Amino acid sequence: MAPRSLRPEPVVSASRIRAYYGTAADSTVTYSSTTDLGADNFKQYNDLTINAGVVLSGNFPFIVFVRGTLTLNGTISANTDQGGGAGGGGGGAGGAAAGTVFVFARNITGTGTIRANGAVGSAGGAPTAATAGS
Repeated sequence: MAPRSLRPEPVVSASRIRAYYGTAADSTVTYSSTTDLGADNFKQYNDLTINAGVVLSGNFPFIVFVRGTLTLNGTISANTDQGGGAGGGGGGAGGAAAGTVFVFARNITGTGTIRANGAVGSAGGAPTAATAGS
């Protein structure tokens, strides 16, 4: 058996950090009031702070990369749309919509919440009648 080297492991390369934690294109941001990012749901921060009582939400799938530190004292939440039922033919209830949040952060601190609640499906539409010859 060969002797084991006592040299420290190499430091993770910058390209690996970008691959795991994003490019930090959205810089360092602090959210002090509830913010809905809507369709802007792919964010890459250097550092991110969400203050207590604040909700940061985005359409699902909501994907957040943080190269440095995520300080989460508020809530990160995915917006979900209600699943629709079939219309026209009296179809059954629609399927529920899934809530999805992905958070990739090098460090996470705080006492906040990451929430991904699905939505309830809606009932199908009423049957429609077609008139012969129309």
